[in-house]
Amino acid sequence: LTGHGTEKDEKAARHLGAYKYLQKPVDVDKLVKTIRDAYKNKFQQAMTATAFAEAGDYETAREIMEGDKDE
Repeated sequence: LTGHGTEKDEKAARHLGAYKYLQKPVDVDKLVKTIRDAYKNKFQQAMTATAFAEAGDYETAREIMEGDKDE
């Protein structure tokens, strides 16, 4: 959440793993929805990784948890 962001800043933040990049002022409902969505996304990611780990595929589980930071 930033008040003075640029496209370059957004790209860098996403590369580092940011879920979303919001500009101030942000609508509170949009902020709450973004936080909920990020939580749900991370929870689903963790559940998927757990299933792979339990099946013995630790490499895939690790890749899932690291995610694609170039999106």
